Amino acid sequence: MELIRNHFRKVNSGIFILIVIGTSLFFVSEFHRNWKSLQSASLQIHFSGILLAFSLIMLSYVLMTIAWHVGISAFPAKWKTTIAESFAIVNTTQLTKYIPGKVWSYALQMYLLASKGVPKSYVVYINLVTSLSGVLMNFLCAPFLLLFCAKRFPYPVVLLVLFVCIAGYSSFVFFNGNMVAYCVGITNRLFQRKMVFYKLSLSTVLKIQVLVFGVNFAFAGAGCAAFYGAGFTLSGSNLALVSIGVLLADSIGFIILISPAGIGIREGIMYAVLYGVVDKNSALVLPIVLRVLSMSSDLVLGTLAYFLYHSFKIKEKTGSSDHQDF
Repeated sequence: MELIRNHFRKVNSGIFILIVIGTSLFFVSEFHRNWKSLQSASLQIHFSGILLAFSLIMLSYVLMTIAWHVGISAFPAKWKTTIAESFAIVNTTQLTKYIPGKVWSYALQMYLLASKGVPKSYVVYINLVTSLSGVLMNFLCAPFLLLFCAKRFPYPVVLLVLFVCIAGYSSFVFFNGNMVAYCVGITNRLFQRKMVFYKLSLSTVLKIQVLVFGVNFAFAGAGCAAFYGAGFTLSGSNLALVSIGVLLADSIGFIILISPAGIGIREGIMYAVLYGVVDKNSALVLPIVLRVLSMSSDLVLGTLAYFLYHSFKIKEKTGSSDHQDF
């Protein structure tokens, strides 16, 4: 079994390396082929747009942290996790998303929250609720935005896709607890386990949805700000198309597990969405700009979270913390 796992990890790592190499070579070749076009475009960098994009990405990460905190705080544990502790836990563990596998952050959260009496199954549940809420909401927003800009897509088709996305998203919001409880029950019976499951109330789920909407709105806004910051002209249709590309790339990059942080996947999806609709220069530059800004945001928030977590550990050792079990 261990041999099979090692082989599976090697295959995943190999596929990821091929994706990154392939995507990198594609963008390098496209930049080389279109270098004269990029030069003739006389792009003027707007640092205000770049700064706004960076700020909005940071805001989206903070709002997701708050959504996670709302979910974790709903569990009736002896000690409640403060917002500062949640910031330290989420943004420190999120740095592991650049490691292949996408489960390391969950494992670290389980370890850090074990002393607070939060079951491992609940940690996974909260991460699934927050993450899948974002993914499904992105898929819901994409066809809605298409109604305002995509003349080449028949409106009946777009409306049908929108209806399907609304049905899927609504089912998840109202029945996610029942779905997970059913899966936990099957797991307990099959493996003779006694995993504890605590279902979120509908009011808590709805609070998370409001925050996740803010996350997606901020991230789409970051894409539009980066588009302007890179020197391209914004219009009504461009705003919608860039938002669609950013949101779909973010969701698909999360779903495809072999690529840590969606590296290569998100850039490819964004390019595919934008190519042929906006000019080729925009389709090439925007994914790279957003990748640099998002990685910079991860680094800044991760560094702040690490030092915050380290300060909590120092307080715990000196006995000056109110929560000795953190």
